[in-house]
Order: sequence, then C-alpha cells, then structure tokens
Amino acid sequence: MPILAIADDVYEEAVLDFVAIEETDENTFVNDGDDEQAYLLGLSQDYELLVIHLDDDGTPDKYAVMPTTGTGTKTAFGAAFAYETLDGGKRIYFAANDGSGLFQIFLPITIPESCWNSGLDTSSHAACGSGDTGTLIRVWDSEAASSNDGLNCPAPYDPSSYYPPTLSPSATPTTGPCPAGDVCWAEAGVAGWDCDTHTSGVGNTC
Repeated sequence: MPILAIADDVYEEAVLDFVAIEETDENTFVNDGDDEQAYLLGLSQDYELLVIHLDDDGTPDKYAVMPTTGTGTKTAFGAAFAYETLDGGKRIYFAANDGSGLFQIFLPITIPESCWNSGLDTSSHAACGSGDTGTLIRVWDSEAASSNDGLNCPAPYDPSSYYPPTLSPSATPTTGPCPAGDVCWAEAGVAGWDCDTHTSGVGNTC
C-alpha cells in the first residue's frame, strides 16, 4: 500500500524522469533540517522542480513542488542526470526532448517545512510559494530526442565549441632568428661516443 500520493494539480504537466541524490556528512543538497537523506528530483514541463524525500528505507514519504527561475516554452524533460564533483558535490541536469536546451538546477535547494506535502489525502497539497524558488539556468544546447531517455548532446558535434583550438604542426622545422626573450638551441650535430672521456666510473669501457 502506498504511503504517499501526489496531487494532480500541484504542478503543471508531466515529470518524465528523475535523478536520485544522496547526502553525506560533508555535503547537503537539500536544506530542510533533515541531514544525510536521499531525494528524487524531477523537472516538470513548466520548469517546476518536484522534490521527493525518501525515508531511511528508501520509501517516498513526502514531496515538495518548487518554482524555478527557468523560463521558456513548455517542454518535456525526458533526461535527468547527475555528475559528481571532485569534492563529492553534485551537479544536476535536465535535457529537453525538443532540443530547447540542457538545464542545471543549483544545489543546495532550500525547502521550508511548509512546502512539504505528505499522506494519501491530497486535498490540502500545494506548491511552495513564489518566495521559495530554485535557481535553474540553461547551460547548453540539447539534441531533440523522442525516446525520453539518455544524454542528449547537441548535433552536429563541433569540437571547436567545446575546447580551445589546437594549432597544427608546421610541415617542416622553422628557422630564423630567435625572438626576443626566447632560448634558441644551436645545432650540435652527431659524433661518435668518446669512451676515454665518458666512462661509467666503475671501470667499464666501450
């Protein structure tokens, strides 16, 4: 038997994918007065963030719907995923199926106690107020996808848009005077090894 029901009218349109995050001693991702918890995050077609709190057994026990700073035409976010940073933090992304962009929600998210909804009776469930808003920004392009899944990268792929350009090597060695401040090496040529001058120090000879 479920212990949590989500009201149909608390957020606009559908949430198609969720990303799971779990807090540690060093990292808090949701400021709600409850440390070291796990959550599911999903983004609705109207840029509202659905946050589902999981109890110690991993069972959903309450949820909150938070407006975000995201704007634009309503779109389905079929891909939600997280990257872990070197310090154990998280970066959360949502990719729009219609190719309108890749969006990032910034952590931590602050959710006051009044925002949470719980129980099976949804008649009193409501979204957070406009004063409680998550920061969502568009960070990159995304490829259109109809499968509602996976990482949607922009196409065609253009390496020059991701990395600084790398100069091609010259066809032949370049010659000329040394630029000011640079070190130029003189050509020493190749000669036979001088065994009398260069020994190993332990009696070895050529």
